[in-house]
Amino acid sequence: AYLYITDVLMQDRGKSIDQILKKDQKVMVQVIKDTIGTKGMKIAMNVNLPGRYLVLTPFHRQVHVSKQVEAPEEHERLMGAVSADLPSHMGCIVRTEAEGVSPQELSHEVRYLLKLWETIQKKFDHATGPKLLYKELDLAHLFEVIYHRILVQAIRAGQKVLEFRRIFEKVIESPVGS
Repeated sequence: AYLYITDVLMQDRGKSIDQILKKDQKVMVQVIKDTIGTKGMKIAMNVNLPGRYLVLTPFHRQVHVSKQVEAPEEHERLMGAVSADLPSHMGCIVRTEAEGVSPQELSHEVRYLLKLWETIQKKFDHATGPKLLYKELDLAHLFEVIYHRILVQAIRAGQKVLEFRRIFEKVIESPVGS
């Protein structure tokens, strides 16, 4: 894996790499890009946890709202709703998808992501050596599997309907009492 100096923690920008990282120092990283051919994976120390409505940024203190949320009152509402549940030492990015979402739903997602972060942090604290702390679900694959199952079930049901129709048509075509 390779780590560019620009992908080291934001609060350490401007410092030399020797001031930030020490030999044998334990650091948490996130894979940004998987291995391609002979090129190693790209990693970053600016870990983030994406949710449906927001992205938790544990090592940043700011809350940002998507620029695509244009209405100033909606921008302020989202900032307030998310900031209320977020610890002051953490930040997040509020996605465009959050527009119009209730404060309760936003609060629920903030608490979920904070709990997830707490779990990851505990694993990191107890880890000795390199360890996978968290892997996002591959939802595209999950939906593909679900879609395939539904499609197969629909085809089977369709075959049963056609079979029933053939039998029903034979019954209707045959004269009564024959």
